[in-house]
Amino acid sequence: QAERSGLVALVGYMKFYDPGYETGLERIAAIGRPKSIHVHDFAGRFDRYGKLYTQTRIADVPADMLAAGRDAVARRVEAALGADHAGYRDLYLLLLGLSSHDLAVMRGAFGTPDRVVHAQQTGPNQLLAVLDYGGVPCLFDMALAQYEWWDEWIHVHGERDEVRIEFQNPYFRNASATVRVREAIGETASERVIPGVPDTSFRREWQHFADCILAGAKPRTPLSGGLADLDLAVQIVQAMPPKRL
Repeated sequence: QAERSGLVALVGYMKFYDPGYETGLERIAAIGRPKSIHVHDFAGRFDRYGKLYTQTRIADVPADMLAAGRDAVARRVEAALGADHAGYRDLYLLLLGLSSHDLAVMRGAFGTPDRVVHAQQTGPNQLLAVLDYGGVPCLFDMALAQYEWWDEWIHVHGERDEVRIEFQNPYFRNASATVRVREAIGETASERVIPGVPDTSFRREWQHFADCILAGAKPRTPLSGGLADLDLAVQIVQAMPPKRL
């Protein structure tokens, strides 16, 4: 609809604009076909951002309107998951809220998986899934932890090299991802760190959005990508054992 109307629309996937992620994609492409992929996101504490930023909370929305909105969301989620898996509603919402960015950067690096081989809920706020990318296995695990740090990364094993993209705490300003490369130099092993640059993915995303509006640039994170990630999230939940409400 956005394309037909002539409007510019993109999903706020700021990690696509992280210069460290861009460098990591180049390194991943250079190692050729992966042997295995591991995507990991154990979130840190969410209550720390209150000390970093000034916030203004809106308090004039009627309570009945908020309740009606929550009920509508719950019904739509249950319809998307189906009756046999509607009992995973809260886990599905956590998957979207915490790890939609992980699903997006996986897609940016490897495309859309052929299928979800396995998925299971491994804790109240934790899940594990195995995805198949053209015969290459990808282990994806997510959890809501209480770390004082942020534990989020992509690790790719190649035939001879390894690449690891380590994302920074998303609440820190001007902190881009770090890339770690392990490779063979002659007959010896070499491990090096490509540090992030002092730039923010949010600023680069806004600049790109302005470029799309003012200069007609093609959105890097179009709505179609967000829809693909929603579809994958549903597939992951539906690959779990049935769990009705």
